[in-house]
This record gives sequence, structure tokens and C-alpha cells, in this order.
Amino acid sequence: PNPRCTRAQVKEELLTPAELQAKQPVYESTFADYAEMIIQFGFVTMFVSAFPLAPFLALLNNLIEIRSDGFKLCAAHQRPVAKGAEDIGTWYNILEIMSTAAVITNAGIVAFTSDVFEEKSFRFRIWLFIFAEHIIVGLKFVVALIVPDIPEAVKIEYERQLYLKEKIMNGEESDLDEGGPPKVAQYDGEDDIDTYSDNYEDPYEQADM
Repeated sequence: PNPRCTRAQVKEELLTPAELQAKQPVYESTFADYAEMIIQFGFVTMFVSAFPLAPFLALLNNLIEIRSDGFKLCAAHQRPVAKGAEDIGTWYNILEIMSTAAVITNAGIVAFTSDVFEEKSFRFRIWLFIFAEHIIVGLKFVVALIVPDIPEAVKIEYERQLYLKEKIMNGEESDLDEGGPPKVAQYDGEDDIDTYSDNYEDPYEQADM
């Protein structure tokens, strides 16, 4: 330690990285991060016809936020505990509702506030709004039905991994690849434990030597 440092600074220097990280605030959850992105998505999509530059500004913001969030997770908070999740949960339903609402709001902005239809009658604008909104919402749902949620290549690879996992757990050889994965020996009782104990070498003892 530097002799000019104070006692607190010396103590700080002697701490391990894990001890330093333990003094950081806890990263509670991803709720705030998701909420921020959902709000941004709503403003960009629902009012893009009124402010066409919004998507570009949102892109710039997200490029910067990728780095700021990375710094927050790596340097400003304790390492978060990994948790499994099938998908983004209720946020997906919120995005679906907002994307549908965005079609309605943008159709209304174009039909009722655009200078292009300023000389048209109010009845014409209403019919234009209804027609445009129905067509775009219909196209949205058609595209959602046509485009699969999981690409075919990903689905095939996922099923392949499940098959290999089952083969390995059962101690069988796989017929997917030539030779298959390494065969896993079955547990035969206490003899296996004794054999493992006799052949086990402690890495810490080797380091001391």
C-alpha cells in the first residue's frame, strides 16, 4: 500500500474483488429496465407519424444505454444471481397491446390531423381511419401467423440436444454423430465411490507442493 494513503484507503486496497463487490448495492430485478424500454417503445410506435425522427433518436439512446447498463451490472452493483426464464413474461402481452394501439393512434393521426386530407369531409376521414386501421391490424396478425416464433433450424437443434441429453443420461451411444458422445458409466454402488476416492487428487494439495 501507498504510505501516504489513509487507513481507510489502505483497508480498501487490501480487500479482495469479491469483498469490494459485496459493498456495492444489490441489483434487485429487471423490472425498472423493462419498464423503461416499454415506455420508450410506446412513445416511438404510437406517435411515430407525428414525430418521424423518434425511431432514430431511440436507436441512439439504446446504443448508449447498452454500455451504461453494462457498466451498471459489472461495476456499480453486486453480481446479479442468474435466474432461468422461459420468456419475458407479461411484458410480451404489454408489447402486443401497445403495438395494436400504435396502429390505431397512427391511423387516427394521419386521418384526422394530416394536411393531405385537410380538404376532405369528416365522414371521409372516419371511413379512411376505419379502413386503414382494419387493413394494418389484419396484416399484423397475418404476419404473426406466418412467421414462426421459433425458427425451424433452432427447433431441430433443440430437439437434437434433448435426444443427446437423453442418450447420455441413459449411458447409451448416440447414432446422430459418428461414434456418438462419450458414453457415461452407470453408477454401481459403493465400489464406484471407493474407486473415485482412491484416484481423487486434491488440487489445493498439488498447489501447495
